[in-house]
Amino acid sequence: MKTTINYFGRKLCALLLCAGLAMTGCYDDSFLQQQLKDHESRLKELERLTAQQNTNISSLQTIVTALQDKDYVTSVAPINEGDKVVGYTITFSKSDAVTIYNGKDGNVPVIGVKQDESDGQWYWTVDGEWLRDSDGGKVRASAEDGEDGAPGQPGVTPTLKIVDGYWYVSYDGGKTWEEETLGQATGDKGYTIFAEVTYDDEYLYITMADGEKLVLPRTSVGQEVEDPLTWSLDKVTEVSATFSGSLTVQEADLPFSQVTVYYSDAETFNINDAMKMSTTTFNSDQKFTIIVTGLKPNVKYNYCLIAEVKSEKIYSDVKDFITYDLDVSSAIDLSLAASANCYIISEAGLYKFKTVKGNSTTSVGSVASASILWETFGTDTAPEPSDLISGVCYKDGYIAFKTADTFKEGNAVIAAKDASGNILWSWHIWLTDQPQAQVYNNDAGTMMDRNLGATSATPGDVGALGLLYQWGRKDPFLGSSSISRNTIAKSTITWPSAVKSDSSNGTIDYATANPTTYITYNNKNYDWYYTGDSSTDNTRWTTSSSVKSIYDPCPAGWRVPDGGRNGIWSKAGFGTTTYDSTNKGMSFSISSPSTTWYPASGYRSKDDGGLFVVGSIGYYWSASPYSYYAYYLIFYGNGEVIPSNDSNRANGFSVRCLQE
Repeated sequence: MKTTINYFGRKLCALLLCAGLAMTGCYDDSFLQQQLKDHESRLKELERLTAQQNTNISSLQTIVTALQDKDYVTSVAPINEGDKVVGYTITFSKSDAVTIYNGKDGNVPVIGVKQDESDGQWYWTVDGEWLRDSDGGKVRASAEDGEDGAPGQPGVTPTLKIVDGYWYVSYDGGKTWEEETLGQATGDKGYTIFAEVTYDDEYLYITMADGEKLVLPRTSVGQEVEDPLTWSLDKVTEVSATFSGSLTVQEADLPFSQVTVYYSDAETFNINDAMKMSTTTFNSDQKFTIIVTGLKPNVKYNYCLIAEVKSEKIYSDVKDFITYDLDVSSAIDLSLAASANCYIISEAGLYKFKTVKGNSTTSVGSVASASILWETFGTDTAPEPSDLISGVCYKDGYIAFKTADTFKEGNAVIAAKDASGNILWSWHIWLTDQPQAQVYNNDAGTMMDRNLGATSATPGDVGALGLLYQWGRKDPFLGSSSISRNTIAKSTITWPSAVKSDSSNGTIDYATANPTTYITYNNKNYDWYYTGDSSTDNTRWTTSSSVKSIYDPCPAGWRVPDGGRNGIWSKAGFGTTTYDSTNKGMSFSISSPSTTWYPASGYRSKDDGGLFVVGSIGYYWSASPYSYYAYYLIFYGNGEVIPSNDSNRANGFSVRCLQE
């Protein structure tokens, strides 16, 4: 038996030994480093070839089965790598779809199939010769019929791997491997299984690398199969593409039909890896429209349409389009006067803001891209992606975004990411009519007419609830979709599970990089912010002189208010009043206008982030610390009001912003 040692591992050991001998003096290890990189690159290439070759072998057996069953091809979709076709996805009327890679792709044994004239069966070949097992028998590719009605035996699917730079073969799904090799996996370039694939209206022609040609019909019983799918690409914008067409099928089949656009910005287009957008909606003329949204500006996309009618699939050819570029220079600069962690948008348009931390001039870091993290209407209906923001990009120190053409109210969060996809910072985009300033009694201050994230200031309106915040965090969490139930509003994402505060995730850095993760409290300082003892940081939302910090969640010109005995609600004389049990909240007397509405939005728990007591109690954070807790306003369904209570900072409360 031949003893094998991994080729790359053997070279690596030798290189490490050489490096160890050289460590006694100064030396230049750039050659060794390059050798390591070369071997790693070669290993990855061999792994790619192995996976591709095994895909081809499996696909070839499916093709043999289709020939044996007199199946026919229903569609052929090219696989593109840039402008080059490197393979095809082939679908059959009865057999499974297959993916094959064709052309010169290096260092592989020439595996094929051939029909034995003596028995009419198909067998595997290597370099034009019969592939034989360890007993010398030919390896069957086609299924074998059973005798006297007994079940038949399926054909064998060989599996390849590379050991010590040589190809090895298994006939039992990788349980055992033949000792003899199929040749070197290094050296001169060779052809893959499939040398060429061509087709016309009637036949698909597959030329094997060994010269054997397979011919598969594209018709059923000699009749041309009519393509029921007709379509066109009607419109391309910076962030969307609109397709329309018709699907001509029997009316009874229409409820079981759908059309899907598969699209990808990857250099190699493969349907299995592509994104998709589908429709099952057809008008009386069997026409359809598909709008693909959320695309990146100025990016090339390859795409393919697939019509599914019951179990049959019809593929279009692979084509491409390029989205238009967002004109960042013409966008409205939201950060021109001042930057913030939240920007208010009240009408459709193209906007931009500087990628700086909150209200500072400090850059968030090396930004490589921008993306929409989530969107919500604040109701029990989840938006479709791009319902609120149709596109976003990063360019020249700005994040630019475009709202949907039809303006809709709600909330979204946009993130700046580095080259590895890590979140550097995120901003709340608040889509609502402009909040109004309201003057409180006793010169206490001027406040917004609504909660942060609310799309309404109307009593009883679910849009008045707004979003919820952990004390000292700039990023919001969803509130309720009901004024009276603990039902979290729907959004475009599945939110991650809450994590418990500790030394690794109870930090500002973690909170910044994970804006959708709720951090529960620790039992050291009863805060989401972890210090390991009872100490904490009191300046997360405001400095010691009541100046807005870079983590304050309010828009420019506004901040989280002061609390406690000298805070806004105590000065304004907020006290026990009548609770509105119909609209679930309280109207407080103020100077101008005469009243202001505070809904009972409930809270997110410090224990698990769950939503509680919506419609019964209202909680409103201040920026003022109290020991390791923080001051807040609370009111109850019995009319009791406490304007300067204190609570655990890991709770998620409403925020009502104070004018600076």
